[in-house]
Amino acid sequence: MTERTVKKSIYAVSMLLVVFMRIAVSEGILRGLDDISSDAVWSTTVQCLILGLIPFSLYFVYLKTHKEKRAVNKIFGEFGYRGKISLKGAAIVLIISLLTPYLISCLSSVWYTLISDLGYKSVSGHMKYTTGILFADIALTAVLPALFEEFTNRGLLYSASRNPDKPLRVIFLTAAMFALMHTNVTQVFYTFFFGLITGGLVYVTKSIWPAVFCHFVNNFVSVMRSYLSDVGKSAFFDKIYNLFTGSVWGVTGATLLFFVAVFIVFVLFLRLSAVESDRRMKCGEEVKMYDEVITRYENLPLVFAAVLNGIITVITLVWGIIR
Repeated sequence: MTERTVKKSIYAVSMLLVVFMRIAVSEGILRGLDDISSDAVWSTTVQCLILGLIPFSLYFVYLKTHKEKRAVNKIFGEFGYRGKISLKGAAIVLIISLLTPYLISCLSSVWYTLISDLGYKSVSGHMKYTTGILFADIALTAVLPALFEEFTNRGLLYSASRNPDKPLRVIFLTAAMFALMHTNVTQVFYTFFFGLITGGLVYVTKSIWPAVFCHFVNNFVSVMRSYLSDVGKSAFFDKIYNLFTGSVWGVTGATLLFFVAVFIVFVLFLRLSAVESDRRMKCGEEVKMYDEVITRYENLPLVFAAVLNGIITVITLVWGIIR
């Protein structure tokens, strides 16, 4: 069994464990806990344990059984944690990361409107914020997912699927698996596009850190929007939202701004690619790629994970329509 197949199998195991955890929650294992407490149990179990410690430990044990003396260094190297980025490249990543929440918000609104027209009804609680709850929500919703979801998807899965001859296929694959991982029909559309952005950042910079940062910024903005809405300080943002949704001209303007933002992000990606390629050439860095032969059945674990998560995602859509 090749390292690629081992990594994909570990990824499938993690996805299966996430599903088990979701079933346990649906059966009421967290019943009796308040919102922030249940979020804390969920995040620490799923993010830290299932998407972090377990896949790291499984791959570490595999490497040790194959006489790898520097297993930890190998893991962090393969997963992109040792990748460097120039100051100019970091500035471009910052701009992309600041534009991404706007793009994701637009896509989320469009997608939710579409599934609502099908009769889908979501059930979402409203969290009452205090200062302590705000910081806890930032940690649970922004920090942990940025670290551990990226570790599993743009680290473990990306390194297992990496192909220097077909980079776009790898980016699309990891984005699709990332979207299906959420097993939620309301998230599957925009998380796919978010996965394209973070996967593109990893490919261009050869480092996982830009993806981690972009993920944090996107989720942090989401938390702050919820917080400002709860404390009644979102009037300015509500006016902007109503401006773009209250008329045909407003919707047209919002659509144009969306495509302008997409174009800017695309141009920034091209610029970032040029900047980082120049930096690596000047520093004499070589980015090690896999030279393993792709085996015939190595993608079976990913097919299993995709089918499993896809079925659950469809179930969430059907349940949201019939309930």
